[in-house]
Parts: sequence; structure tokens; C-alpha cells
Amino acid sequence: MSDNIETAAAQKIRQRLMNKAVHYLGRYASTKAKLADVLKRFATRKLGHFPPDELAPHITYTVNRCAELGYVDDTAFAKAKWQAGLRSGKAPQMLAQKLKIAGVDETVIKDLIEAESHVADSELQAAIISARKRRIGPFARVRPTEFSEKQKHMARLVRAGFSLSVAKQVISFETEEEAENYQS
Repeated sequence: MSDNIETAAAQKIRQRLMNKAVHYLGRYASTKAKLADVLKRFATRKLGHFPPDELAPHITYTVNRCAELGYVDDTAFAKAKWQAGLRSGKAPQMLAQKLKIAGVDETVIKDLIEAESHVADSELQAAIISARKRRIGPFARVRPTEFSEKQKHMARLVRAGFSLSVAKQVISFETEEEAENYQS
């Protein structure tokens, strides 16, 4: 009789966790690690009368079940964030750090970086976008002419996570048109 009660309680826990997971994933793209964090907070708030060590396997089960069903996919999440970041002018090193913080496995990040390394100019294109947004280099209102001014512009790009060689290349463009035409 107690086994039936325990299994009924376990089924109720899993159902509540799955409902929360589906609701959350319906609103936000996520990683398995982020989903697990959300479910842990939910369980603490709403299922606090169960011991945490009893809830942990149910949370793991729910996260794995969501991955099996295709509701959460760390690789697809990482690729989408990577592409969006490059299009918005973020440096690859910064994007890798953000993905690591989001809970994406390091092997997935490494594979993504290796796949993107075949696109030789992706970092340069992102740096050009960043320079345009920050109005530096060829996009500055007043084009830097002195060496110290150019260094300041390069330093801003390097602090944003771009390599020194890419920063030098962006600053070396003479006009906005030259930089924009390089992108195409």
C-alpha cells in the first residue's frame, strides 16, 4: 500500500516538474543546466514539503526527458546564441564565456569554435559591426589620425574581446565604405 502512495507522490512530483519545464521552455530558449536550476527553484518554492534529496532524481529525470523530447538542446542553443552574437558585433571569446556561464558543455563550445574557425572572417565581421556601433575606427565622427588616438580605438576593441590583429585590421580601414564593403 505504501508503494502505491510513494509512486502516486512521485508521479505527482514528476507531473508538476514537467508542467513547469514545458511552461518555461515555451517562453525561453534554455540549456539543460539552466532548466535544472529553474526546476530546483520551483521545487524549493512549490514542493518544499518533500525532502530535497528526494526531489533531485525527479528533476534530473525531467531535464533528461525534455532533452529526449527535443524541448531543450544545448547544441542548438549554443549555435543560435553564437550566430546572433556575431551578427550583433560580439567577440567570439566573449560569446564562449557567456555560453559557459549559461551552462553549455565545454566540448559543445569547442566544437562550435572549431566549426566557426572555417569561416575565416567571422571575427573580423563582428569587429566591424562592433566598431560601427561604438563609432570607432573608420566609423568615428572624427577619424583618428594620431597614433595615440588609434591605440585608444584599438584598445576599445581588444577590451571587447577581439584579438589585437583583428583590432588593427579594423582600425586600418580608411573609410566606412571600405569597412562595409569588406563585410560583403
